[in-house]
Amino acid sequence: QSWHAGYMMCTAVLTVLGWAMIFWSHEQLPLGHTGGVEIAGGGVKMNRGFIHAAHVSLGYLVIAAVVMQGGMGWYKRRTLQTTGEKVLGWHGDFGRWVMMPLGLVNVILGIWCLSPRWSVAV
Repeated sequence: QSWHAGYMMCTAVLTVLGWAMIFWSHEQLPLGHTGGVEIAGGGVKMNRGFIHAAHVSLGYLVIAAVVMQGGMGWYKRRTLQTTGEKVLGWHGDFGRWVMMPLGLVNVILGIWCLSPRWSVAV
């Protein structure tokens, strides 16, 4: 459990640092942080296509889930150590059956966005 906690907290920190680097990179270029989605004139406009917008939106969801999972894991471990009580029994299932598939789908969408051969606006 100690190794797992250490690895997962490193994963959460590296996820946030990775997002910060992408944020910084997009600040240097005029790309923005919404995946090309603009809300203007009473409508929604996708400048970079649906796949790119889906990648960015799902990415923000995955980052939020990683931070949430890290916090829950910390709370779960602290509670077990201080009181001996097991809490948040669904924590492992959430990581395994929700976060992993969403993360993998988002990586595939990201590859799709970056591959010129696959970059087709849907």
